[in-house]
Amino acid sequence: MLDLENIQEKFNSTVASPQWQQLLADFAPSQTVFIIANGGLWAIGTHAAADVSRLTDKNVKSMDSACLLTSLANDYGYDQLFVKWLAMRQPEDRPADEPACPVDRAGNDRMLIGLSCSGNSANIVNALEYASTNGFKTALISGQPSKRLHAVTLSEVEVPINEVCLHTKYFHTCEVLTLMLFYELIHSSGGHCPTILEEVARKEQ
Repeated sequence: MLDLENIQEKFNSTVASPQWQQLLADFAPSQTVFIIANGGLWAIGTHAAADVSRLTDKNVKSMDSACLLTSLANDYGYDQLFVKWLAMRQPEDRPADEPACPVDRAGNDRMLIGLSCSGNSANIVNALEYASTNGFKTALISGQPSKRLHAVTLSEVEVPINEVCLHTKYFHTCEVLTLMLFYELIHSSGGHCPTILEEVARKEQ
């Protein structure tokens, strides 16, 4: 039988953690939320972006264009992929090439959520660093404690990056648990996750 590492217990301990509570507090006032990831977690992230957008009042974005992804990766390198994507989406009053500077996160309505099973994906960590120094609220959901993120936070980033670590052994557990957490995020934000029978009844009306 597939080992899901007591996923319900991991879910319960995660949502009770101060790191998850901080993510909720940062998510609540954010109007635009970006989700970034690689591989299987990218699929989880784009799925989450769609459902969080339609089930809450948030505008949630993920990089879903293969054309844009390959263009930015080719021009700037894969490690800078998400940094360049975020820079393209800076507010009009802040040019994308303006030097990064910390701003008051409390009054900002943008948030970046990075997903990484290892916690060390260079393009995710680089984007979180960029976002933290450009006014985004930030969070990393990781399968294992990040070594690279902690070093960056201590030496370079003036605004700490919140890490919600799931402490999973397997990639599949990290991916499934991460998707569960996004539905918890919807629920905790006052959104409604419809049941299958509710949708069947709605479509039959």
